[in-house]
Amino acid sequence: MQAYTALGGVPYYWGLLDFEKSVVDNIDTLFFSGDGELSREYRRLFSSLFRNPDGYIDIINLLSDNKQGLTRRQIAEKLKIADNGFLGNRLEDLVNCDFIRLYNNGSGKVNGGIYQVIDFFTLFHWQFCRRNQSDIHFWRNTIGTPKQNNWYGLAYERVCLFHINHIIKALHLDSISTEFYSWRSKKSEHNAQIDIVIDRADGLITICEVKYSRTKYALSKSEYEKILNRIEAFTSENETVKGIQAVMITTMGVKSNTYSEISQISVNLNDLFNAEI
Repeated sequence: MQAYTALGGVPYYWGLLDFEKSVVDNIDTLFFSGDGELSREYRRLFSSLFRNPDGYIDIINLLSDNKQGLTRRQIAEKLKIADNGFLGNRLEDLVNCDFIRLYNNGSGKVNGGIYQVIDFFTLFHWQFCRRNQSDIHFWRNTIGTPKQNNWYGLAYERVCLFHINHIIKALHLDSISTEFYSWRSKKSEHNAQIDIVIDRADGLITICEVKYSRTKYALSKSEYEKILNRIEAFTSENETVKGIQAVMITTMGVKSNTYSEISQISVNLNDLFNAEI
């Protein structure tokens, strides 16, 4: 199922693209032109996959509005439904169809796992298409805005999750035993989350910080301090004695400045697609 691209399309729909148009104009035509072929695809997609799609859509909508993810118990509480096998089956269906993922938060306990939307089309729809846009050139007219830039950042995080083996290869960790997971602090005062943690057999833990930028990413003082706080929270809550290594995963690389020293190694977009695994 997970054949979506960050633009919100699937190989099946490539025939809808006008290759004489720019990417921007194709997005506007397919999603925001009023009668765009993909503007109503969200509902059709779930109806084609599930006999009773409303319950699945409710879960997806809830998780799309909570991008950091929710536990099964939180999903049941927020939807005001029973936390039973029926909910479990729906969550399993959505995981198997690659709409969502279940990660163990480093605990190794499935019951304490967190569900998170990973499907690009779903995230794109929730961010931009769930409210009817009267501007038929919406995508072109919002280029460079925080809303669109935030989408690129979120999409790139998901791209990195789907290329974790390429990241491990680029970091030259493929010759040792590794386990990767995502982590979220259980303490509200920390409010820390790490999208990719690579636990290594050589006595180190690699914490990956994913950043999207159209040019080389310049680490600021505030971001530098946030990374230090995440490392401190992770180390404290997990009581780990392993050494911590911070790695920046960016699109175009990291610009050298006062704060870039926190990441002696970096991975960029080319590494995600060039590394052979």
